[in-house]
Amino acid sequence: MLSHVSQALHFDAQGPIREPSREPSSASSADDACEALRSILQASNAYQRAISICEVFLENLSDRRIADVLRCQRALEERCAQLEFIMARKRAPPPSMTAFKWEPGKEECRQLFGCESSQIVLEDSILIPVLFPATCEGIRSPCKSILLYGPPGTGKTSMVRNLSSKYHLPLLVIHPSHVVSKWSGDSERNLKQVFLAARSRKGRCIIFFDEIDGLCMQRRNSEHDERGSRLFLSEFLQQFNNLLSNRQSNEILVIGATNRIQDVDEAMLRRFEQKINIGYANSDARKRQIEHHLKTVSKLSGSELDDLSQKLVGWSGADIEILCRQAALLPLQEVVSTLRIAGHFEEKSSIEELKAVSDAEIRQVSYADICECIQLAKK
Repeated sequence: MLSHVSQALHFDAQGPIREPSREPSSASSADDACEALRSILQASNAYQRAISICEVFLENLSDRRIADVLRCQRALEERCAQLEFIMARKRAPPPSMTAFKWEPGKEECRQLFGCESSQIVLEDSILIPVLFPATCEGIRSPCKSILLYGPPGTGKTSMVRNLSSKYHLPLLVIHPSHVVSKWSGDSERNLKQVFLAARSRKGRCIIFFDEIDGLCMQRRNSEHDERGSRLFLSEFLQQFNNLLSNRQSNEILVIGATNRIQDVDEAMLRRFEQKINIGYANSDARKRQIEHHLKTVSKLSGSELDDLSQKLVGWSGADIEILCRQAALLPLQEVVSTLRIAGHFEEKSSIEELKAVSDAEIRQVSYADICECIQLAKK
């Protein structure tokens, strides 16, 4: 039986599998790598044929030979799995560090409402070490790590970018997709590169871990906990401690943001010296935000703003901005509907006529428009 298997394979079934290089240095080596991959694929097909031969032999052999055939079949299946892993590894791109880029911190600041007190706390963590370098020691050492938590759309990420832009501080934004990899050991390697980039940076800078709950999920004593996630969390905690204990730590501000603080591991929460809850804006902040977004297209009275503010309780700043944008488009949609009913779109010049509509012919956004958008959003 083994002779038939060897004939199907055309080589020794126990021969070593040589993995081609992932980085060919020349055209000839690239051709060699392609040829090696092609041979691996052919070998995988050959192993599959050998497994089929084993299954045929199982139907015609006596009981004393079945154990030998099963042993050979298992060895062939293991070799097939190894070949498929090598092929998948070659097709996958190698880990890249291009995702870790320092932002210059020169973007235009975004207007936020209801976050003034939290913004002051972030600015103090930058200003105090600059204004009082000799005093910021011991019990007066400044806060080096801050966690922003709260519902989505309340401006946590925008606050960090505003801080970087206002004081022209380099910003390193890290998302879970930048670090986590499916290959064993690559996630820890990428994480080390992040903290190495932070420690080697000269001057004051900000490291921002967005959606940190995706990196440091809470450990639970269950069978679903994977060993890889625990190793990654242990590496994260160790690198975090080394960064904050570094001599240059006073020049590095680490900020994390999450929408689900209950999912963040307790050990990671302890590393953040200060935790700030970024909640929904109050009534006055909601009125100021509506007035700010619609100041060029609407003139709402004070009573209308008060009523809208009450209707928008529990809405985040991002939700209110989208609502104002939708309400501002309603007058334009009315103009398009009027032209459509009049049959202008059936003519070749209809688009030009639409472009010829002046701003004076477009009405202002009314209180009823905003209420209509609120009702549509609630459906």
